[in-house]
Amino acid sequence: SLKQLLQQRISTAKQQNWAAKLLGYDFEYVYKQGKLNRGADALSRMHEGMELRSITSFLQWDQTQLMKEEVQNDEELQKVIAELSHDPVSRPGYVYKQGVLLYDGRLVLSRHSAMIPTLLKEFHSTPQGGHSGFYKTYRRLAANVYWVGMKGVVQEFVRSCDVLSKYCHFIPLKHPYTARSLAEIFSKEVIKLHGIPMSIVSDRDPIFMKTYLRCFISDQPKTWMSWLHWAEYWFNTSFHTTTEYTPFE
Repeated sequence: SLKQLLQQRISTAKQQNWAAKLLGYDFEYVYKQGKLNRGADALSRMHEGMELRSITSFLQWDQTQLMKEEVQNDEELQKVIAELSHDPVSRPGYVYKQGVLLYDGRLVLSRHSAMIPTLLKEFHSTPQGGHSGFYKTYRRLAANVYWVGMKGVVQEFVRSCDVLSKYCHFIPLKHPYTARSLAEIFSKEVIKLHGIPMSIVSDRDPIFMKTYLRCFISDQPKTWMSWLHWAEYWFNTSFHTTTEYTPFE
């Protein structure tokens, strides 16, 4: 606190700044409890004007009517609703109330719903989805909605998702370059982030074909810094016993 400022060790730049300013004055510190300090300086207690901004979740249920119509036209779901109307516990997990079918508290969609492609895109391909793997995408989506065969649909969508075709890395390369320098840059800037690709498209320049892989197989115990990015890749792709995931996941 300000009262003990000059009696304690000055260790930060801010403390040094305040101490230098206060040493030029002769005054006495008097502590006053905040609840008693009703006449505090208005400027020090003035609230700054704040502009409220609302943040809306990216999932917007603006197709409620369409969803209800799809459920009404789905023979399988209509059978479920009919059974629930006669016996509310006939279908464990299902609840039908106020014209909405729920499963474990989640909205039930028709397996043929026109909303499914949009939901898959929102929960996987957008910045909020983050192009997560199957399990994270599925769990995020399953926390909100449900449809019969949902897990298989999500798995197929994630498997077929073209993740990298629209993603670029702009990497400066000093000339003249060698296969070794190119391989090091490629592993540091690409493989470390995305993993080892199944295939690489190149113009078959001789520099790609000579010593690209050979430069990595020699033992160089004294040049550990050049292998640091590989250590990072190994760590991020290794199964973690605490989280039960790899850091990449």
